[in-house]
Amino acid sequence: MNRLSSVVVFCLSFCLVSCRVAVIQGDGGMDYASCFDLTGNSVITISPVDGHRDTLEVSEPFSRIVCLSSTHVACLSALGRQDVVAGVNGLRYLSDTVLRSSAHVQEVGDLDLEKVVAMKADLVVASGGGMDDYSRLDAFGIPVIHLYDYMEQHPLARAEYIRLFGMLTGCAEKADSVFRAVSDRYARAAAAAASAEQRPSVLVNIPYKDAWYLPGRDSYFARLISDAGAEVAGAQAGSASSLMTVEKAFTLAGNASFWLHPGWCRTLDELKAAHPLFADFGVFGEGKVFNNILKAGSEGGNDYYESGAVRPDLVLEDLIHIFHPELSLETKNASPGDLHYYIELH
Repeated sequence: MNRLSSVVVFCLSFCLVSCRVAVIQGDGGMDYASCFDLTGNSVITISPVDGHRDTLEVSEPFSRIVCLSSTHVACLSALGRQDVVAGVNGLRYLSDTVLRSSAHVQEVGDLDLEKVVAMKADLVVASGGGMDDYSRLDAFGIPVIHLYDYMEQHPLARAEYIRLFGMLTGCAEKADSVFRAVSDRYARAAAAAASAEQRPSVLVNIPYKDAWYLPGRDSYFARLISDAGAEVAGAQAGSASSLMTVEKAFTLAGNASFWLHPGWCRTLDELKAAHPLFADFGVFGEGKVFNNILKAGSEGGNDYYESGAVRPDLVLEDLIHIFHPELSLETKNASPGDLHYYIELH
């Protein structure tokens, strides 16, 4: 399975879980994030599923970190701390060219315990809720911290994890500064989009194995769409994903002004070939179809899912360029084609 397929399977798996699990709102003291807190020299993670709290004491900065998620790598990259990354899962898929070409970063897969011990890692950062058992690392004094950033629903909540990595690496002040710049830029862009006279309807995704998933109105991506001055067509209340049929999508597409994230498709011909009905969708005929694959790598990785998690301000600016180009703030005079993560399908 290539990396792009793995990302799709992961996203769909989470959609299914989110439909079944009652998520507990954490009480973290951060600006946006609810699944972690920073207190003194401690990093506290809070499970959004059952409220379980784990504490990691940071007596001194960690210098050899293994990251099992590319979004965690992106936090360190944003801090300019690629030097502390000792191992990753999916090295060849990373968009960070510094790390991908480094002779000092090793591939550890889902987690090659023997390799992690041999490289003298001093911390493993994993995604919370996984089924892997890392307890064997305890005998070697290598702590594991489980993060729940992928379950945060506010875009700035996911970006705020840069502050956690600032604590881990001894650059908390810089992390605060970087995050503040991102959140301020996001807020300015959202404020500009709020002045839009029209809020277009946006069709999202395509079917995967006959299942068409729609993000809930309170979900991460729906929040980005809303802050960009638009609405997800057919989205239901809450953060959980819902399913719809192609026939239902056909109806929604009649009133939609844009279509985002059409799977693997890079051209309208590829999209038309994916399903015979797609060419009859109203939004297809208008040619306003965009995909988040501008920085997708040849190996299957996609920087949208890497640096995009840390820079939701840039993702938001893309969406505003698409929906309301006249309202774009930071790059006010840029053309709608001057995007950070998206391409327009032709």
